[in-house]
Amino acid sequence: MLQKVDSFTSTSSYSKTQNSSGARRTSCFYDTTRRGLILSSTSNKDLEENEWVQQQSPRKTGINLGKIQVIRRAPEPMLRKSVTQKIEVIAQLGKVRRREDLDYANKGIRIVDTLSVFLTFFSALICYTENEEFREPIIGEKGVVVKDGFTSQYNETRLRIFNILLVVLLCLCVLARYALHFMKLKAEMKLKANAPFRHSGLLKSFLLELAVSSIFTPPYLDFTFKGKMLGGDYTYSVNDLVVVISLVKCLCILRLYYHYGKWAQPEIQERCKHAHVRNISFFPLKAELKHRPFTVLLLLAIMTISFISITIRILEVSFKPKGQQQFGFNHLYNSLWLVIVTMTTVGYGDIYPQTHFGRFFGVVACIIGMLLVSYLVVGMTSLLAFTPAEEIAFAKLKKATEGDQISGKAINVIRFALKMAKAKRRKQWHFEFAFYLRVRQHLNLFRNESSIAHSRLLPTEQLIKNLEEKLIRDTEQIRPIFDEIVLVEDLLKQIQHKQIATIGFYTQQLKSNHEEIKKLLISLINKK
Repeated sequence: MLQKVDSFTSTSSYSKTQNSSGARRTSCFYDTTRRGLILSSTSNKDLEENEWVQQQSPRKTGINLGKIQVIRRAPEPMLRKSVTQKIEVIAQLGKVRRREDLDYANKGIRIVDTLSVFLTFFSALICYTENEEFREPIIGEKGVVVKDGFTSQYNETRLRIFNILLVVLLCLCVLARYALHFMKLKAEMKLKANAPFRHSGLLKSFLLELAVSSIFTPPYLDFTFKGKMLGGDYTYSVNDLVVVISLVKCLCILRLYYHYGKWAQPEIQERCKHAHVRNISFFPLKAELKHRPFTVLLLLAIMTISFISITIRILEVSFKPKGQQQFGFNHLYNSLWLVIVTMTTVGYGDIYPQTHFGRFFGVVACIIGMLLVSYLVVGMTSLLAFTPAEEIAFAKLKKATEGDQISGKAINVIRFALKMAKAKRRKQWHFEFAFYLRVRQHLNLFRNESSIAHSRLLPTEQLIKNLEEKLIRDTEQIRPIFDEIVLVEDLLKQIQHKQIATIGFYTQQLKSNHEEIKKLLISLINKK
């Protein structure tokens, strides 16, 4: 069976001698039965010439191109040149096609991921709206209950059917995404052309994402389960769990950064590969955190607060404690307040979760909040750090202000010295002693400031000389320790030589004893 690879027009010296036009139409076929490449060339006079390229044993005749043998029907120089040119053209065509497939896969994945994010957020919004209508009872005029809580009617059923359509579209997007990813792996030559999908390493993630994406609440399913927890009664429905899972699916928004982010472009990825960056997939997020820390911090805080506050509200609103205060989780802003207070580790205690599930998400909010606050401190530190120009300006300003500080210390010394002399003249001995202590204190401060300012005002050559003198003094202090180390080393070498000599002596003794024992044994054998 022949499969056509490509065709092109070529002109050679041999074809010119056979044909006046010199134009030859060459078609490339791949024989799947014999696993060889057929290069079929046809001239304008309908002359057909087949050159068969296949794997031959070294014993057969032909031009040896490594493992490739060429069985020729044309003169050898022309055939060698034409076959080499055709193989190069085929290789270039393969590279071009792989590049086109790679670009097509990347663009397709970007479009599919963008569409998946919109579908996921729209589905989560519909699930949340439907859950609110499903949970709340409807009370008509004169207190007549029109609809009980946790029961679905026309509006809820309509929203659920619409959500099913969105889920189906989302599952199709998942299928398209992994198909394009599979094509991308083949274009990058990380997989063979005929490799099945199960060998690509994408099967587990594909099944998991497809299972999570296909979760929805069927129409007319009003199943609820009740129980007791922490001294109260809880009532949950299947719809509540579906809403929480829909919120988890919204984390797919992080994929959009790898398509539209500044640090996730293909050129930057190539530079990372050349720089031998190990974890290229995590590098864009780290670069964004380094480049725009406060923007990333704000987005992470908004996402965390929104997700955890809605989840806690869903888990706490149906809980009815016995003998305790029931907090107002009917309003979303109370859950927002709880999550913000928990993430900042303030904890006023005016509202708190009363179920195990709510407490779990409260702990998660606390941990994430501590991480975000610590990252905020790091970001503020880097923001307030001086640039090199600011460091130079600050050093110059500090030198200029140190003179004023020294003058202030000198004025204090003179002032308290005058007060001490005045107390001495009036024979106020207790005041004189107190002023004497203050004079000594300010005099020490003045000396310290003067020495520091003097060291900073010295020229560079003098500073280098002072450092050299300090280094010499420190070396002189350390030299006895080095001398002791040399003496210890000499002693260890002497002990080693003595041990070697002792071992050699005892080895010779053992050899001599062995020879004597051998001679005695031989003599005893001879006597017998």
